Amino acid sequence: MNADRITHHSHVTKQPACGCIYDCPDVHNFLRLTDYLGHTILELEEEVIRWCQALIKYLPPDWAEGLRQDILCNLSRGFEGEAVYDFYVNSLCSGKEPQ
Repeated sequence: MNADRITHHSHVTKQPACGCIYDCPDVHNFLRLTDYLGHTILELEEEVIRWCQALIKYLPPDWAEGLRQDILCNLSRGFEGEAVYDFYVNSLCSGKEPQ
């Protein structure tokens, strides 16, 4: 993985200047990596949705509808409530879900 790409990928470019836990380089690097992975997940999901939508026009109507429903059902995330993800959201995203 290219470290420069992670550093410049998003809004996480410097270590937060608060609380002692944020002074730890490992915590800062974890937050940067989590941010990068979140962006990567979104990009991949958007690409999958684009391909599925392109495929829908070639499918029989009942299969196309099933694929549309799959796309809609898979848009929600299941990360909320995970302690580490919640820490990331609260630390860098002001408590707002970035995805």
